[in-house]
Amino acid sequence: MTRLTSLFVLALTLAACQTAETDAQTARADSSDAGMDHAGMDHNAMGHDMMGSSYTDLRFLDHMTMHHQMAVDMAQMAVEKATAPEVRQMAQTMVDDQEREIAQMQAWRQQWHPSEAAPDTTMSADDMAAMGMGMDMTALETATGAAFDRLFLQQMIPHHAGAVTMAAEAQMHSERAEVRTLAEEIIAAQAIEIGEMQRMIEAMPAAPAAE
Repeated sequence: MTRLTSLFVLALTLAACQTAETDAQTARADSSDAGMDHAGMDHNAMGHDMMGSSYTDLRFLDHMTMHHQMAVDMAQMAVEKATAPEVRQMAQTMVDDQEREIAQMQAWRQQWHPSEAAPDTTMSADDMAAMGMGMDMTALETATGAAFDRLFLQQMIPHHAGAVTMAAEAQMHSERAEVRTLAEEIIAAQAIEIGEMQRMIEAMPAAPAAE
């Protein structure tokens, strides 16, 4: 996949996510701050300052590692709680793929930046939302059955879109071939998964109207 192709995939992915993002925001309308802070992890500033001239490989590795870890946390929950077999299977694939990528990024960080301090893990709610990370973890923990399946998919779609955005920046700005290759793989895999998750949502019975 070339850089131009990746950017095209990014544009299509983000456009396809607009409807799902609206649904997810509605589902999160009553989210508390506790719902966005999972296991004490705020996740570093992956929002607006990730873009453009502020890009560095170190920041990308730190930011994508933490972004992936949140996806792993959510997906592990789905492996245990999801009702639909295809949702559980997709969640397990996410865990396997993203844990492997986390290990690779951590190895690169140690190899390339051994003297750098551990990243700051504070992140504002606005930055979390900008990167698709304004998740309502409390709602996921309490949801059951088909309602959990729908909520998991609705929250994971914008989260994946955030990863695509970050990966596109790395592909444009990184001088390391290894990072650009990883970014291509993230864009391709997560764009495909976004499409699959949207298909799953569309195949579900209509959610009951809120009272």
